[in-house]
Amino acid sequence: MKLRTRFSALTLGLILMATGCAKPAFNTSTIFDPLAFFPTKATFAWDDQANHLPDNPELQPLEYDRVIKQVANEEFGKRGYTNSATDPTDDADYRLSYELTVHRWISTEKTRAIGTLSLTLVDTKSNNRVWLGFGRAQVFIGLNEEERVERLRGILAEILAGFPPNQRGEE
Repeated sequence: MKLRTRFSALTLGLILMATGCAKPAFNTSTIFDPLAFFPTKATFAWDDQANHLPDNPELQPLEYDRVIKQVANEEFGKRGYTNSATDPTDDADYRLSYELTVHRWISTEKTRAIGTLSLTLVDTKSNNRVWLGFGRAQVFIGLNEEERVERLRGILAEILAGFPPNQRGEE
């Protein structure tokens, strides 16, 4: 039975690679408050005080703050949520923040860095967190900015695939 499962997984992997349909290795998930209303169009402002980047000098030249905001503005905008570019306490419907963490694993078999990006959407009227999105992927610091933007765009598109959340009870 184990051999059959391995063979099936190997076959599926080879088929995906051969057809060019293999997805990048992104792990994503989202959760939302089922009692919060999500309009089809809304505004948000970045809550810079809540944003968090890793305190790592090796990552500072990569300008993650600017790139995360740029791509998130684009991806949320495609879904009807636009950056109001105002103070988060002003008229925006939501406050958006992110946290980026990077963990490094060094062993005799493999060395890698994994980045986790979480996005938090807070309703400005109730001050409640109403939506959280998470993405995790291997970090490659050798990518140029265009490649980093495209990779982040893929991650955020996957995180936001079901945004705004379906609240009609239909799966």
